[in-house]
Amino acid sequence: MSAQANLAGLYPPVTPEDTWNADIPWQPIPVHTAPETDDIILAMKTNCPRYNYFMSQLMEEPYFQDLAKHNQPIYQYVTKNTGRKVSDILSLEFIYNTLFIEDLYNYTLPQWTKQVYPDVMRPLAALSFAIPCYNADLARLKVGPLLNDIYTRLKASAAPPTENIYHPRGNAPYIESHSKQDQPKKMWMYSAHDTTVANVLNALRVFDPHSPPYTSAVIIELRTSIARGTFVNIFYKNSSVATPITLPTCTFDCSLEAFHGILAPLMVSPSDWYVECEQLSLLSLLAFESIEGIVFFVLCVFILMIVTMLIYCIYCAKPNCEQRTYLRLPDDDQTV
Repeated sequence: MSAQANLAGLYPPVTPEDTWNADIPWQPIPVHTAPETDDIILAMKTNCPRYNYFMSQLMEEPYFQDLAKHNQPIYQYVTKNTGRKVSDILSLEFIYNTLFIEDLYNYTLPQWTKQVYPDVMRPLAALSFAIPCYNADLARLKVGPLLNDIYTRLKASAAPPTENIYHPRGNAPYIESHSKQDQPKKMWMYSAHDTTVANVLNALRVFDPHSPPYTSAVIIELRTSIARGTFVNIFYKNSSVATPITLPTCTFDCSLEAFHGILAPLMVSPSDWYVECEQLSLLSLLAFESIEGIVFFVLCVFILMIVTMLIYCIYCAKPNCEQRTYLRLPDDDQTV
């Protein structure tokens, strides 16, 4: 819907042939999408075992354990009154968002909501937007492909424009021209969700936990000047005003090189993303971040060695396990 609304504003009908309804200044513009489960750029709902592992580790941290315990009465209350299982702040945000939409369009909310909506649920819903990219490991696997796509397009736009190439062909040189499709675009728009906006801001470490409002957007502008070279400006539009954003380790006029340095640990190509998602090593499976994990691994190795030695001893105790170093051959005068 956001994509269609933006396209309607960008490309109004300009001729009578384009106008299909005189009362609506709109013409149909195709929007091409990928299935959510296959879209690792925007939807990011493709299963990633490594991401799931990092998320499960995060939820085991004391802060989130205490958060879950403290808010358990709220989860139970909302579950009882909605009939939908609410067990964490992510599922609570879904209910909050539903109530927010109903409230926005002047629907009368049920009486039970007055105890939790909006004041009690709002801060928890805001925190839920910070969780998907809470740390660098999660951010790389959640928005790494998107950041990689953004930087690739910025870099292509910063490169010198491709010029026509002249080739000699006998006495009549010809021109190899490049089509518009080969040239970097002046503007590239991504139409996604409020979670995408929050994830990008959080990956860049400029996210103040909140629920991004509808029509919010992150705007990344590529600029160039003789004095400062090529640099990037970032804005966050969460209302009618676009607010300048300064990254923690850069200035507002952040050079493209410095911007790349910030994105480099987070960026990942689509092909590499699939590989990384499947990299659940033994180190990860045994949770070596803890002393218990290391002890468990050493104990497993020790037990395996003991079992192997026992099997070897039992086998070699059998008579047919006797080894002979040589076999005596008969003399010439001996009968075999």
